[in-house]
Amino acid sequence: MYIDNLIQAILLALWKSEAVGEVFFVTDAQCIAWQTCVADYASLLKIPISSIPSLTRVQPSRPHIFRDSVRALPRVFLSGEFRSVIRQVPLIGMIETNLYERFQSLSPERQEEIRQRLNGGSSGTRNNSPSAVDPRDPMIVAQRRSVVHSSQKAGRLLGYNAPISYSEGMRLTECWLRASRRI
Repeated sequence: MYIDNLIQAILLALWKSEAVGEVFFVTDAQCIAWQTCVADYASLLKIPISSIPSLTRVQPSRPHIFRDSVRALPRVFLSGEFRSVIRQVPLIGMIETNLYERFQSLSPERQEEIRQRLNGGSSGTRNNSPSAVDPRDPMIVAQRRSVVHSSQKAGRLLGYNAPISYSEGMRLTECWLRASRRI
């Protein structure tokens, strides 16, 4: 979806009393598959994308309660929700501040290495094999979705129509990326 289309829908929703309390899908006039969108952006950026043959997918394994629990602990302890509650303890707040200052004194490479370890390394692979993909990975799940959303309700209640087509939006996006020297 091109930004002008989204802005049109937002402005219409702001001025239409019919929009109060409603939820709208705002889409382009034509249905575009996620796979098409990803392929178009990859082409625009001149980067290859490969499909994932079913043979390289990792089969889900049995859960390992203890191991999986231990692996989840760093994410829990570093989550914003946990930290916002626990830092109410003054000693914990001091320790967190000290750790943060030490972390900031590290090189960017070392900081990134620590972040990767705390986040469980590279997700979606087994034995760090780049050819194996976990079919439960949220990015993989999202890309396999076959759901199509319609903006008919937005058209009916707001008078929304996508002023910029998908292909025109891609062309304008490419122009902007080139003008801003991002590609």
